[in-house]
Amino acid sequence: MFLDKLTLLRKLKSFFNSVTLSEAIFKKEKNNSDFVFLQIGANDGKSQDPIHQFNTKWTGHFIEPLEKPFTALKANYKAQYNKHYYNQAIGNTNGEIEIHVPIEETDFNTKIASLNKGAALLRDFETKALNVKVNRLDDFLEQNNIKHFDLMLLDVEGYELNILMDYSFNIKPKYIFVETRFFSFHDLVGFNKRMRNLGYAILTENDNTLLIKL
Repeated sequence: MFLDKLTLLRKLKSFFNSVTLSEAIFKKEKNNSDFVFLQIGANDGKSQDPIHQFNTKWTGHFIEPLEKPFTALKANYKAQYNKHYYNQAIGNTNGEIEIHVPIEETDFNTKIASLNKGAALLRDFETKALNVKVNRLDDFLEQNNIKHFDLMLLDVEGYELNILMDYSFNIKPKYIFVETRFFSFHDLVGFNKRMRNLGYAILTENDNTLLIKL
């Protein structure tokens, strides 16, 4: 059964040609007002955002630790009352954590901030560390009474697998869309094995991985 479903997903991916399977899924769900997403590393919620053009009717939980993009995020969605905002990070601890950002503040530079001081895109910049609020994902969900979401997105510049490998998956979303370009083959082998054991099909899309619950 698992292999039959995985074969179908691959055929669908081929069918959509230039449109990625993730885009096709987001488009399919566009008018579903019951759809709920959780976006970790939301930045401003608009530029280079994979769901911005689709999520008007969705209930959304945006998580963004940096003040400047967090302010822009709320402004970009000010007309939508089905969105919720959390000015914090998700990590492997609760309390405060250092996030590393380029000293020069630009819109691009806020997009490459990371809890990982050695993140690939930070290596060419002089950086500074800022203290931000942080929670483990399980604790964040419990504290904010979030009991369901259909889609989880993660774009946190090389810290994605830290979050997902720490997560209990007591809540299993239908879809997970995660940036994985900064991880080694060894890291991804362990991650993919765990996700398959949890019942997810795994498809690579450019710099990202799409996981679909079977």
